[in-house]
Amino acid sequence: MINDKNIIDNLKLLDKILEILVRDCESYDITFSDLYFKIYNRVLPNDLDLFATGFFRMIVDKPFEDLDEMFNEPKSENRKAEFIKLIEACYYLKSENMIRIANDNLLIHITYFGILKYSKSYVKEYEKLLSDETRLINVETFQNKMSCWMMFLTGLIALGTLVAMIYYIFEIFSRHVDFCT
Repeated sequence: MINDKNIIDNLKLLDKILEILVRDCESYDITFSDLYFKIYNRVLPNDLDLFATGFFRMIVDKPFEDLDEMFNEPKSENRKAEFIKLIEACYYLKSENMIRIANDNLLIHITYFGILKYSKSYVKEYEKLLSDETRLINVETFQNKMSCWMMFLTGLIALGTLVAMIYYIFEIFSRHVDFCT
């Protein structure tokens, strides 16, 4: 998918999942097929719905590294790519303790930590991180320019001091000669 390379779009997906669980669900839980419908505005195909049911039963306690062997199908089809992306986003949120997945009825349920994270937003935190990095680079650039100017001004002061010193040395050791007489 084209948007997979854009980090903001991926973070927006995480924010969208949390937003749906907080705003659209009265009891803070939703089934995976309903979540898929709310995000992509289309019904999850039956074959993927059955796959999701079995998949969620397996990933509740399965480590993330074992997930690659579950996907034998090519990811080139848009719906399967969206499906896989949404599952992995849910798995990421689960690993971060933002959501829980119930074993018995396969409901995705938001945790209190997820509610707090929704108020902070993944996108806002990423943009703040970028602005902090930009600000630090700007401060460093400004400090480098100012240190160059300070070195130049210090050099001018040192040169002026040297000229004044030479003047006063000549003034002290010179004889006062009157050329008018």
